Amino acid sequence: MTMENSTAEISDFYLRIIDDSVYWTSLAAVGFILSAVITVANFIVLTTIYRDPKKTLRTLPCLLIANLSFSDFLVGLFVVLPVATRDVYRSLHLEIPVPREMLIAGYCLLGSTLFNSSATIVAMSVTCYFAISNPIKYKIKITKKKIYLLIAAIWVASITISFLPAIDITEMTYFLVYIHTHISLPALLLVVVYFKGYRALVRRTRELQANRQASTRALERERNMAVTITIILALFVLTYIPEFITIHLAFFCDSCEIKEDSITFHKIDVVLSRFVFLNSALNPFIYAWRMPTYRLALKACCKLVKNNRVNSAAGLCYHCGQQAPVITVATVNAAANQS
Repeated sequence: MTMENSTAEISDFYLRIIDDSVYWTSLAAVGFILSAVITVANFIVLTTIYRDPKKTLRTLPCLLIANLSFSDFLVGLFVVLPVATRDVYRSLHLEIPVPREMLIAGYCLLGSTLFNSSATIVAMSVTCYFAISNPIKYKIKITKKKIYLLIAAIWVASITISFLPAIDITEMTYFLVYIHTHISLPALLLVVVYFKGYRALVRRTRELQANRQASTRALERERNMAVTITIILALFVLTYIPEFITIHLAFFCDSCEIKEDSITFHKIDVVLSRFVFLNSALNPFIYAWRMPTYRLALKACCKLVKNNRVNSAAGLCYHCGQQAPVITVATVNAAANQS
C-alpha cells in the first residue's frame, strides 16, 4: 500500500509505472466482487444481530463481532468500491477525477477501519482466551460496559492514527507507524494469545475430563474457541503479512535495490495490498456464520421477513396477524355521522 507520489504529468504513482489495461481491469473486476461480498455479508450480520427476534445475539462476543462487521462494512462500501473504480480509470490510462483532499480522506478512512478491524480481532482473541482459561473470572470481570469502553477506545485510537497522513510527517514515519500498529503488533499479540490459549485449552480439557459431571458440550465449546483462535491467527497472517513484507522490501531494505520502475515488484505489491480487503470479506463467515446461535437467529429473521410479506399480501395486521380493516368512503361517512 504505497502512497502515491506526484509528478507534473501523472500524479498517480502506479499509473505511471504500470501501463497494463488487462492488469487493471482484472483488479477492478475482483475489487467490485469483493466490495459486493464485503458489503452484503457484513450488512446481513449487522441486521441479524440488530433484528434477532429472540435477542440471543446480545452477548459480549457478539458486540465485538458487530463492531468488526461495521468496520468491514465501511471498508467494502467506502474503500474497496472507490479503489475498484480507480482501477477502471487506470485501465483506461486516466486518473480518477477527485481532489487530493478526497484521496487523503480515503487514506484516513482506510487506516482507521483497518486499525479498528485488527484491534477488534485481537480483542476477540484475548476475550476468547480468558473464556477458556478462567470461565468464572471471565463472567465476573468482562462486562458489557467494559466492552463498550474498549470499542470506544479502539475507535478513538484508530481515528487518531488515521489522520497522520494529513499532518506534516514523512512517508517513512507514517509507514513505520502503520506496519507496527496495524500488522506487526497485532500479529505478535495473536501469536502469544494462540500459544497461551492452546496451553489453557489442554489444562481445561484435563480438568473437565477429571470431573465426571463435565459434559461433552463443555468440552466441545472449549475446542471450538481454540479452533476460532487458530483460524483468526491463520487468516490474519495470510491477509496482512504479505503486505508487511512488501512494505519492508520497498522502504526498509537497502540491499534489495528495488527501483521505481520495477514493474513486476509493483504489480505484486498492488495485488498483495488487496489481500487486506480479502480479510474483510472472510470475517463475517469466520466469526458469525460459525456460531450456531447466529445461524438460528438468521433463520428466524428470514422467517420473520417471509411472514411479514405474506401478512402484507393477505392484508393482515403486522402486530396481531388479524385481518386489517378496509377503509372505504362508506366507513368514513359512517364514522362522521356517529361523531
